[in-house]
Amino acid sequence: MSPSNSFFAALAGLVLATAIVSADDLETPKVELGALEVRITGLRNDKGTVHLALFNTKESFPKRGKEFRKMTAKPASKTVLVDFTELPYGEYAMAMYHDENDNDRHNKGLFLVLMEKYGFSNDAKPGLKGPPPFEKAKFFLLQEQKAITIKAQ
Repeated sequence: MSPSNSFFAALAGLVLATAIVSADDLETPKVELGALEVRITGLRNDKGTVHLALFNTKESFPKRGKEFRKMTAKPASKTVLVDFTELPYGEYAMAMYHDENDNDRHNKGLFLVLMEKYGFSNDAKPGLKGPPPFEKAKFFLLQEQKAITIKAQ
């Protein structure tokens, strides 16, 4: 083999060696996932459906249709227990209401007073102008399993 051929053979080998990528390099980064157990207490009765909405940004909280995940459950013994699974680690806030008459609305009475029970994570209280800010209701999921309790107001 001439010196120029051996140079090109060595160069080709070097290019080929740098082009080989291991399967580990091609894998997408693993997102750590956890599960969230949510217990709702303090319901007035076992009628209707409890609507739970999980939010992952302050911009979406607690806007209907902007939920990260949502779930419904039928109460038993004036409580509800649900599990949200495969949630990426991060910060979240939860809002819930008890739709006692199953009309898919949070009913209001005289002077727009809410007639059906509701609640937020951290038992955050609403302000005069509406729901609490995301910062008061937020919590962190940074482990495989987390449990929270919301007392209906």
